[in-house]
Amino acid sequence: MKVLITTYWYDPTVNGVVTSVMNLKRAVEEEGHDVRVLTLRQKRLGQSQNVYMIPSVGFELIYPEARLRLPISKQMYQEIIDWKPDVVHSQCELLTFRPSIKIARKQSIPLIHTYHTHFEEYTAYFSPSKRFGDFLAKIMTKHWLKYVDHVIVPTIKMKRIIENYGVTKPISIIPTGIDLSRFENENNSADKQQLRKELNLPEEAFIILSFGRLAKEKNITELLSYVQEIKERNVIFVVAGTGPESETLLAQAEKMHLGDRVCFRIGRFEKEQVPKYYQAADLFVSASISETQGLTFLEALSSGTPVLCRKDECLEELIINGKNGYQYETKEEFLSFLSKMIKEPETREQMAAEGKKSAKEYSLKRFGQRVSDIYQREGKKI
Repeated sequence: MKVLITTYWYDPTVNGVVTSVMNLKRAVEEEGHDVRVLTLRQKRLGQSQNVYMIPSVGFELIYPEARLRLPISKQMYQEIIDWKPDVVHSQCELLTFRPSIKIARKQSIPLIHTYHTHFEEYTAYFSPSKRFGDFLAKIMTKHWLKYVDHVIVPTIKMKRIIENYGVTKPISIIPTGIDLSRFENENNSADKQQLRKELNLPEEAFIILSFGRLAKEKNITELLSYVQEIKERNVIFVVAGTGPESETLLAQAEKMHLGDRVCFRIGRFEKEQVPKYYQAADLFVSASISETQGLTFLEALSSGTPVLCRKDECLEELIINGKNGYQYETKEEFLSFLSKMIKEPETREQMAAEGKKSAKEYSLKRFGQRVSDIYQREGKKI
């Protein structure tokens, strides 16, 4: 089948949605589908092969790295129509969603939509009050999804949320797959020490790692406040990534006098560098409550790094307390679980092994098969 993936965000932007979209493209291509992408042209150019780039301008007043779509040329529309896609798979509800509807209707083909974002967790970016923002998120989600034939969500949490909004379209839970092979190196103690030396990280410290987008909704400020109260003195908190909160976090750590306990690695990372950070760490930590699946958790588990994260419904089937990590609800629980992981290396090693096993359920192969089944099923209904 010919599959047109439409998305607001795409390479070279770095966030969870982009990772999911690029994994989707690869997964369904490996199932034999011919795939092209329709997206907004970014400030910096990324992949361009089989990618239609809609002209756009920056609009960071509403959200960091946000862009506004300019008119799509008739030539671009016609080129897509002439390609004759069999299915449109949209990834965002905003500026590429209307073109998705137009193309699907023009071709009389299914419109599949993956609902990635829990908008209620982002109200600060678009609403003067959280209450109004939550109401708007519910109304708009129900409005958007009435145009699609089938909704894909990554977790039971997201299914429950949109069902509570009143969405009645068919909904399938399909966790986004990842390329496990990138993270599966078997590193012994010597390998870990070498990685730390290569990354200029303390070789003998117990390293807890936060990796990903540095934004308010990731709640890294909470983790910094916890670091102040860690009794074990050999713990180093490594914060790696980039985003709008970079300078704020640096300033906060300085104000809290955490210079010897927090190690920042601010910037964009080459693809081959990412697994090294997970494999060099002893524990992956997160205080985010905005996740819909949390691909960084999967990357950590695949790397043999247990996870300590804030309790979240979307992780109830992924992070199992005492098996591959812990979910905490209070500061006291965070500090207690962390202390246990530091003092019981054998337990941590068992969790690392279990993490690798649990991550195998989220392979790209399985992901591609399940999405492909929906394409075939919905295609037969048209």
